[in-house]
Amino acid sequence: MQQVRDSDGVRDAYDRSAAFYDQVTQADDYDRWVALYLELLREHGVTPGGRLADLGCGTGKGALRLAGHGFEVTGIDLSPRMLDVARGKRGAGRVRFVQGDLRCLPEGLGPFEVAVTMGEPLNHLRDEDELAAAFAQVARVLAPGGLFLFDVNTAGFYRRLAGVRHVVEDEGSLVLHRGFAAHEREGAELRVDHFRREGSEGGDGARWTRTHVLYSWAYFAPATVERLLAAAGLAQVAAYGLDAGGLRPGGDECDDRKRLVVARSEHPGRHGARPRGDVRGTGRR
Repeated sequence: MQQVRDSDGVRDAYDRSAAFYDQVTQADDYDRWVALYLELLREHGVTPGGRLADLGCGTGKGALRLAGHGFEVTGIDLSPRMLDVARGKRGAGRVRFVQGDLRCLPEGLGPFEVAVTMGEPLNHLRDEDELAAAFAQVARVLAPGGLFLFDVNTAGFYRRLAGVRHVVEDEGSLVLHRGFAAHEREGAELRVDHFRREGSEGGDGARWTRTHVLYSWAYFAPATVERLLAAAGLAQVAAYGLDAGGLRPGGDECDDRKRLVVARSEHPGRHGARPRGDVRGTGRR
């Protein structure tokens, strides 16, 4: 089995937060997110039914929904505990969950007609070298002409994250989010504290336990992303900004929450065969 490496504590952070990660992200509308991805895939010639890799799948929120729309999904994540949570969910039997590092994906994966990220997996990479390695791995497992649809955080998001304080409260637990950014183009940190009550409220011996998790994100400028994609044999064919109002072509690095990028595999790679249904299609370029 290929060794899975850590990346500055990323695996540890997600292992530690796996049990309450869905509570941390309960405000994220994955139904809407998946609907946007399906819309973009259709615009670029892809309809459900093919093989799809969800890179950094976490607890399976996106992977399970994509499988429900007819894709043959493989979910890949660095954290074994996040994958344990995913495998325990209803419908998990429709998804193949695999532990793996984006910079050195396990052998035997693919070819995939589509690869996606949903969340911040690429921003957890430390620098351009690691992002280049991840793009090279995506190119390796994509079928010729396959699509890579991914998200990256914007400079504007990091600027707004600085100083953010947010509390998510549930019965017997509480999650505190605190955002920090020294400079928006140097990345950001999100510090999460999870407090869980042990014992009945007001009962003898009731106490609270605390788990602290630090998520660190790098910043990658749009020009850097496009250059590294090209070096890996992936041609950027479209980019969009994503904010509360939805998608907008091109986007705005200062105003948008995320940047969504569509790239296409340009070389035959190791698999040598065009994907089922020819995903080159008639999508908008």
